[in-house]
Amino acid sequence: MSSESRTLLIEAGRGEGVLEIAAAVDHRDPAYFTARLSVEDLEASVRFYEPRGFLLGLGDYFASVEQDWRGWKGEKTWESVEGELSLTAIHDGLGHITLTAELRNRFNPPSRQWLARGALSLEAGALGPLAQAAARFERASLT
Repeated sequence: MSSESRTLLIEAGRGEGVLEIAAAVDHRDPAYFTARLSVEDLEASVRFYEPRGFLLGLGDYFASVEQDWRGWKGEKTWESVEGELSLTAIHDGLGHITLTAELRNRFNPPSRQWLARGALSLEAGALGPLAQAAARFERASLT
């Protein structure tokens, strides 16, 4: 990801899947983003609103995961302000992290709501570059 990029790519090891987070191109408000998840046969996307000064907290989230690369107990979770996107990281104690992404369409009538969930396997060595990319993405989102 270039420093000018408005897209954050989170790629699983061995080409197992990808989560892409980008500024929403279909909305004028810069506080809107789009998340696209592709894991095996699953393809899902959702637009979400994140008004926290346009700092999503993803840089801090991935920095925390990277800082604890040797492992932690339980889950490390991040969620968009209205819950359309959530990320949950767990560590297996062996240097592998499973990042589960959940995309939700919550604001439709109940009969049209949906939830898509996919897991991305990450190696501990990929966490530093991912945390840096997330921080660059947030800085680019401010401009």
